[in-house]
Amino acid sequence: MGMSAHSMIKPCSNVSESEIDNSNQYAGRLITRLITEDCPEQVRTASEVMGSAAFEQAFKVVGELAMQELMAELSVG
Repeated sequence: MGMSAHSMIKPCSNVSESEIDNSNQYAGRLITRLITEDCPEQVRTASEVMGSAAFEQAFKVVGELAMQELMAELSVG
């Protein structure tokens, strides 16, 4: 949903503000759950070893994987 706000994509997109807000809220809940419920030990260890760089690296990988998945769809390429 975030890419729908890009100046080159926005004119072709019909994503509503409500849909973007819902997507952002879902992502926030997912990240909170991962950090606090599903993986607290891993988060603690990564933070102790790498500090905030651990989160930067983790979300970099997530973003790269998300883009890879988007671009892998046959209708895109």
